[in-house]
Amino acid sequence: MRPGPNGVGLFKSLDNYAKWWRDFYLHGDGACDDKTLDCYNTHNVTSDLFTNTTVANPYNRQWMWLTCNEAFEYWQVGAPESTVGYPPRFFNVEYYRRQCLIMFPEMNGHKVGMAKGIRATNVNHHTGGWFNTNTTRLIWVNGEYDPWRSLSVASDFRPGGPFVSTEDRPSFVIPKASHCQDLIMHNGVVNQGVKKVQDATIKKMKEWVRDFHRHKH
Repeated sequence: MRPGPNGVGLFKSLDNYAKWWRDFYLHGDGACDDKTLDCYNTHNVTSDLFTNTTVANPYNRQWMWLTCNEAFEYWQVGAPESTVGYPPRFFNVEYYRRQCLIMFPEMNGHKVGMAKGIRATNVNHHTGGWFNTNTTRLIWVNGEYDPWRSLSVASDFRPGGPFVSTEDRPSFVIPKASHCQDLIMHNGVVNQGVKKVQDATIKKMKEWVRDFHRHKH
């Protein structure tokens, strides 16, 4: 049975999500093996989660370095108190900051940025954060349900509201889409919202390339 335009309902969705997590992710794409759930213990400093430094580690260590050292702090945390949503508020910024110091301890006098007091506020101060919109030839693309949309100029929490797209500074939000779905061209075949943004992005980039060559000569 195919779901209607309103989906399958909250309760069935939650049941299906729990089943997917339990039967597929927990011992599949999740980092734990079939015999233990120890990798979900973020207080065990000897856990493979913190000690596996191989390039192909399953814990996204390279990305964690950027979030902990630069420090982007680009973490998926619980919704603000004024809203409802998933994940639960137990997953807050401090939950991840604590892991940064375990995953990247001081070595030979060198400290990870987080240990030196560097925070996302430093990044925002350097880049302009939500308000860095005086740009040249830059396109913003976000999915409506992308958990990272709130970090972009399309954030609903941005003072004054999401940045209003202009001809020179396009900002696209793909309806009902999640993270980076516009990067896979085939998604445009099955989702008209994705295709519309893909086409608009390609069209704009072609215009800019033509302008570049015109001004170059």
